[in-house]
Amino acid sequence: MKVEVQLFATLAPYQPPSGEDGRALLDVPPGTTVTQALRALGIPDEMPRIVLVNGHDALDDRLLQPDDVVAAFPPLAGGRASEPRWYTRRAQEHTGRGSV
Repeated sequence: MKVEVQLFATLAPYQPPSGEDGRALLDVPPGTTVTQALRALGIPDEMPRIVLVNGHDALDDRLLQPDDVVAAFPPLAGGRASEPRWYTRRAQEHTGRGSV
């Protein structure tokens, strides 16, 4: 099945060569999770990221469906430099810092 992948900022180098304008179609087997799709692109599991599927926050174990749009980008932080505040659940889970 085909899913569209959009990778941004520090994740953009993992975009397949066939991609255009930051978008690429990825052919994955049924039952593929978000993590498995990103892993197929060479993105390390431990790399912090925010993932949306069809514009909604998605957990790593979410099963992808045909024609889903997977968007991944690095986490965003704000606030004082000495105490960053992580604004996403995914980043928070990865680092154990901040509150949403």
